[in-house]
Amino acid sequence: VNGDYACGRVRLMGMDVSDERRYMVVFGGGYDPNQDLETPASDAMGRAIFVIDAETGGLIRKFDSSDNSQMVYSIPSDVLALDTTGDAGQTIDRVYVGDMGGNLWRVDLDDRSTTNSPSGWSMVRLANLSTTSRINKLFNRPTMARSIFEGLGFDAIFVGGGDTQRPAATTTAVSGAFFMVKDMTEIG
Repeated sequence: VNGDYACGRVRLMGMDVSDERRYMVVFGGGYDPNQDLETPASDAMGRAIFVIDAETGGLIRKFDSSDNSQMVYSIPSDVLALDTTGDAGQTIDRVYVGDMGGNLWRVDLDDRSTTNSPSGWSMVRLANLSTTSRINKLFNRPTMARSIFEGLGFDAIFVGGGDTQRPAATTTAVSGAFFMVKDMTEIG
């Protein structure tokens, strides 16, 4: 992936794209050694999420800073790939992943059209979990629990953050934290 340090595992998934069933892999762009610095700046590599055709190896879609200018940090963690619609084909339609800047991303791989063209897929930053005093690098794969509170449905996304290159660190700038982010959805 352009010389990046690949870290996370790829996820094989079935999807209906342009009226045909295709098998794809999705993964983060990898690790940037810039993150090894005491005070890392924005990363130069690994700042993307890739969707690749599992049969041909061809690029189907790449999400990067051209999709969202806030994607400036590498993504070495595993992605969480889900079938959120519960459709009969059990196809993957959503991905969650964190980056080294403490950002939690959601990628929608279903534009809800009959053709589901990759050009209609979207990416949003759900949360920035870093503060000026705590980086909260997101090395770990998020997990999700579908939830309802006071009649409103949402996906509860759980992810742990911190600087795993320095696990014995005790300062608040590099110590870890655990988060739950509400991704609001409609009931039914």
